[in-house]
Amino acid sequence: MSAQPNTTTQFSTVLLARAVLYRLAARCLADPMHAPFAQAKDVEAAEAAAWYLGEPKLAWAAARVGLALPVKTAEVREGYLRIFGMVASGEVAPYEVEYEEKTNVFFRTQQLADIAGFYRSFALDAVPGERSDHIAIEAEFLQYLLERKIAARQLGHGREKESLLDDVFLKFFRDHFGRWAASFARGLYTLARKRGGDRFYPAAAIFLERLSKVEARRLKLPEPALRASNVVDLSVTASCDEGGCGIK
Repeated sequence: MSAQPNTTTQFSTVLLARAVLYRLAARCLADPMHAPFAQAKDVEAAEAAAWYLGEPKLAWAAARVGLALPVKTAEVREGYLRIFGMVASGEVAPYEVEYEEKTNVFFRTQQLADIAGFYRSFALDAVPGERSDHIAIEAEFLQYLLERKIAARQLGHGREKESLLDDVFLKFFRDHFGRWAASFARGLYTLARKRGGDRFYPAAAIFLERLSKVEARRLKLPEPALRASNVVDLSVTASCDEGGCGIK
């Protein structure tokens, strides 16, 4: 396991470090047919960012992702299809509304509309061919908000603009990403281990679960607010130490 790097000059702000972590989460879980997939440079940046934030367990989780990165492009696509299949609602679906107790079409449509509304408020569209509630797209949106705040600060847009971005970030994390990311990660880890032959998605699941917990703590959100109502708690948590990292 790599030792703690000197990150003093690598990240000028906490905002940048957090944005890098969300970028890795988004790229690890993206459909490689629609969006960029994680590369070694994303992992290295995320590991350094986690150390900068004083989160060693998250740094070790990022390092584990790096050790498990698929070597060939074909392996990336095959791994994604093996885990998530060709349909939206699978054994572990990477879509938020699949984790809601209310399954009627009207409610799901409203949830998707709410998510899309967040994106439209910043003149953003979901990736063509992908649903707006995909875990990777939601993570990328949080990354975007952090980068917008960095830009607002650098351009001197003032506290009002920064406060607005903070408010949007908190609401989106609380009402969407944060409510189901950890539960999804637990299910993904269990499924990937059950199917065997894949080290990458268990590692990505550990990283996502740890990131969601770190961010919830940073935002001071209570645990009950972070779970979709019908998800079975698998009672697994990310546990990392110098000897390795895993969910137990």
